[in-house]
Amino acid sequence: MANVNAPFGFRPVKHLTGAPYNGKVNKYSVDTAAAIIGVGDWVKLEGSADSEGYPTVERAASDDAVILGVVVAVESDRENLSKIRIAADEDGVVFVADAPDLVCEVQTDADGFAAVDTGLVATVTVGDASATTGKSTTVLDMDGANGDFRVLNKKLITDNAYGAYAVVEGVFVQHLLGSRSVADV
Repeated sequence: MANVNAPFGFRPVKHLTGAPYNGKVNKYSVDTAAAIIGVGDWVKLEGSADSEGYPTVERAASDDAVILGVVVAVESDRENLSKIRIAADEDGVVFVADAPDLVCEVQTDADGFAAVDTGLVATVTVGDASATTGKSTTVLDMDGANGDFRVLNKKLITDNAYGAYAVVEGVFVQHLLGSRSVADV
């Protein structure tokens, strides 16, 4: 059976030690987003803080080298209790899983994933978060020669075959809180 094309961005699943991801996050501010930010997007520090002292973040681009973490929730506000993403030119608050040893799952693109791709460094293809679900549409491009995400394995779940749109697990090559070289993973 072919894999379903249903991107969701990055989802934290465990730590490199094998310990399960326990839901720990940190609060960050978004000050007038340059790009849409949703659940599953990867973010980087912007280099400032809001009036309360929370560091500001922005969605990372495909060629950004140093990543802070993955958005796992967007805070709603009084005027919009159903807020599920931060639109471009809006501000807001996001909760980020920012542990440097975090293993995340992500879907590959139509180029797919083969067993021989295990251990490769893939390029991240950034996509806007859905207006309906708030989920990121970011995927991995397995044809990328130099990338930002080291693939560790195919996710061992039902209906996840090698090939197009496979779900894989891996780690960010360069993490702001604990960068490691491509060779270290």
